[in-house]
Amino acid sequence: MGTDDETRKRLVDLVQYVENMVRLGEKAVFALHEYRQVAYHEARLKGRIGIHHDQSDEVGPIWLSIDRLKRIAPPTIPESIQPWVTVAADPVTEPLVETVRTKTIPKEKADQLLEDGVLEEEDILPAMKGDSQVSEGDQSPFRDVIYRLRNSPDAQGAVREYVEGPWRVWAEEEKPRRETIKIYDDFFWTPAICPIHGRRESPRTRLGHGDGALAARRWSRHRSSSGRTVGRIRDRYSVGSF
Repeated sequence: MGTDDETRKRLVDLVQYVENMVRLGEKAVFALHEYRQVAYHEARLKGRIGIHHDQSDEVGPIWLSIDRLKRIAPPTIPESIQPWVTVAADPVTEPLVETVRTKTIPKEKADQLLEDGVLEEEDILPAMKGDSQVSEGDQSPFRDVIYRLRNSPDAQGAVREYVEGPWRVWAEEEKPRRETIKIYDDFFWTPAICPIHGRRESPRTRLGHGDGALAARRWSRHRSSSGRTVGRIRDRYSVGSF
């Protein structure tokens, strides 16, 4: 039994020795611009939504805490302009507004829209599908038509009202949220793989402070009493490789 314990201890010592040798082989970082992994200058984290500095709780001081915010979807597009507008989930990407769209409709409807000024004569063409596509009970031939947004003042106004109203308000409010979400992911969802065990360890995140670099460790995810998830960093260490 004693022999087994001694062998186990030697193996543990050997693994620790190899780990230390790997760490010694890493290049020490003394400036933030030299770091090749996740790196933030402390000033970039100031004044951001959901990011808090120099707090404390029952455990002790909290140097940095980041709320795990949720993405908010863009406002629903009014049904009347849905054929004209496509919206991405990214607040940086402007809505795509179609100025023309095509549709196959019965000839009678095309003639009526032409009379109402919604369609132009050159935008009404024989249907490529042919008359065989006519629905039961309606023997009118079909027409391929081109709708132009400029010919629909109501739709044009509704599109402009949506983009410059609800969508613009959402985008301006969501942009800083998405930036905080990215920062949270960089700090708390970027796994580093241990070269010896292959296990996931805390990410090596470094933050600039003045002209040097601070290595941030001892972080944790915590669910607050209000139910929201918060990432916390309690310690900050001086420059160097770790």
